[in-house]
Amino acid sequence: MDSFTFTTFSTFKLENVQLRENKKHSILYPYLAYNYIGDILLAFADMTLKRIKKGRKLPL
Repeated sequence: MDSFTFTTFSTFKLENVQLRENKKHSILYPYLAYNYIGDILLAFADMTLKRIKKGRKLPL
């Protein structure tokens, strides 16, 4: 197959590499922090909401 498509994760990594190569660290580091911290918080929120929906106790 001749076509190539990027996944969301590969696009994210490509953007990180491009920002680093272009020495745009003032953009790169907050971008990484917001993405990784945001992903963890959203995953935790998802687990919490699913527990509430099922009537279980919260993990805290």
